[in-house]
Amino acid sequence: MLNIYHASLQKRIAGLLQQELLHRHQLAIQLAVLEGQEAERKKLADDLHDHISALFATSKLYLDMYRKQVSHHIGKEESALQMAMDVIDETAQEVRNLSKQLSSAVLDRLGLIEATEDLCQLRLGYANVRYKIWPFNYNKRLDRRMEQSIYRMISELLRNIKNHAQATRVNIRFSRKDGQLQVAVEDNGVGMPASTPFSSRNGGLASIEAQIGFLNGQMKIESRSQIGTVVTLDIPLPNG
Repeated sequence: MLNIYHASLQKRIAGLLQQELLHRHQLAIQLAVLEGQEAERKKLADDLHDHISALFATSKLYLDMYRKQVSHHIGKEESALQMAMDVIDETAQEVRNLSKQLSSAVLDRLGLIEATEDLCQLRLGYANVRYKIWPFNYNKRLDRRMEQSIYRMISELLRNIKNHAQATRVNIRFSRKDGQLQVAVEDNGVGMPASTPFSSRNGGLASIEAQIGFLNGQMKIESRSQIGTVVTLDIPLPNG
């Protein structure tokens, strides 16, 4: 009987180890994909900033030169030309905003709190959504890869709020305690009915789950109809 028990126990342990190895392998694949996406984001951000923005500036310059050359010959057409230049200015600003969203330059230079502030302005400021960031006991930088993962998760959550929540206010809390970092993103939007899975509301959920899994963290979602949603990310810190 003892031999049978030992054999059964060894089989169970082997099965658990195999599951753990498979889980770690899946996380490694997800991390490789995410790092590839990060590199592509940076390349696209650089292209938008260096090339597309330059093309807009050149187009506006030529339009302005043309307007000055023919200004004494045209009347109403000049106002249409000015409108076209205004559209170029507006589009160029949108391209600059998109470049900032794709790039993590602000994150690398100033850190997670300041980068989140910048992200909120880009994601929510133009949508007239008020926001507040509360850092508690957050006084030193994290590992670069960890900061990038948290930044991308917050970005996806803010995208979901902007596109679906119909919120007017967002609070983001950073709390560092007992070797863990907790990030809570709260909105006062329409909430999510229990019958509506979060994944159907947020196309970036798979990315968030991959990021939080890589960090060995947990995500909790609390939502009440017409009251709002709170998404909490609990992340263990490597050095406490």
